Amino acid sequence: MAKAQTPPMGWSSWNLFAANIDEDLIVDIADAMVEYNLDVAMLEKYGLTEPDIGTSYTFNGYTVYVWFSEPNEDGNRYCYSSITGKDESGKDVTMSTDIIAEVSPETAPWLEYDALTFLDPGIFSMYINRIDEITMSYGGNDYVFALPRNDAGEFTTVTCNGQPVDTQNFRYLYVSILNLKLEGEYSETDSQPVEMFRLVVKSGNRTDEIVFYQVSSAKAYYTRNGEGRYYMLVDGISKVQRNIQLLLAGQPVPSK
Repeated sequence: MAKAQTPPMGWSSWNLFAANIDEDLIVDIADAMVEYNLDVAMLEKYGLTEPDIGTSYTFNGYTVYVWFSEPNEDGNRYCYSSITGKDESGKDVTMSTDIIAEVSPETAPWLEYDALTFLDPGIFSMYINRIDEITMSYGGNDYVFALPRNDAGEFTTVTCNGQPVDTQNFRYLYVSILNLKLEGEYSETDSQPVEMFRLVVKSGNRTDEIVFYQVSSAKAYYTRNGEGRYYMLVDGISKVQRNIQLLLAGQPVPSK
C-alpha cells in the first residue's frame, strides 16, 4: 500500500471484456455504494482524480488497482477500482468497475496503517548453511569468513581471512546480524552519510551487498544492492562490530 499517483483516465467498463473480473472486491470492502457509471467529473467530486492511497495486485496478466480518497467529514474514504491489461488483440486497455464506494475505518482499518506495518523488520535473512562466504568490512579492514560445507550441506568449520575461528561463536555473531532491524523510513538530513559497516554475502551465484551509512549519533541509513529508503539504530551495528572482535580474540560471543 502506498501513496497513490494519479490513476489512469479514459477507460471502458470491464464488463465489456471477457476477463472473468467482477465487482466483488469493491462490494466486499464497502459500507455503501455512492455512485455508478463513472466519469472524470464524478471522480473529481469524490477526490479520486488524485487519490490519497492506492493498492494493487497482479493476476493472470491483469493489474487491479483500488484507489482511496482522503477521509471525508465522517472519517470515511471513497474508493473505486480500475484494471489494466491487454485485450484479445494485444492492445493495452484500462477498465473500471464503474462504482464509487464509501469505506469506513472500522471496515478497513488497514487503510490507516503505516507502510512499515507491512514490512519484515529484518534487514537480512538467509539460512546460514546456504552461505559460502560473508565479508564484513569496517574501520578500513575486511574480514572474509569462509563457510565450507560437508557432503550433507552443513558447514562444520569457519575461517576468517584464512584462519580458523570458533564455529559456535561465529553462529552467535551471525545471529546478531539477523537481529538488525529497520526502525523507520529515512529522510535526508544535512548530515553527510559516512559508511560505517558493509556486508557482502555470497551464496552460490547470488551476491548481496548491504551498506550502512551513519547519518547521526543514533541512526544509520542502509542500502541493499544499491537501493534503500530505511534506517536502523547505530547500536545494533556497533554490537555486530564488537562481536567480530570478540570472535577474533577467541572470547565468547553473546548468544543474544
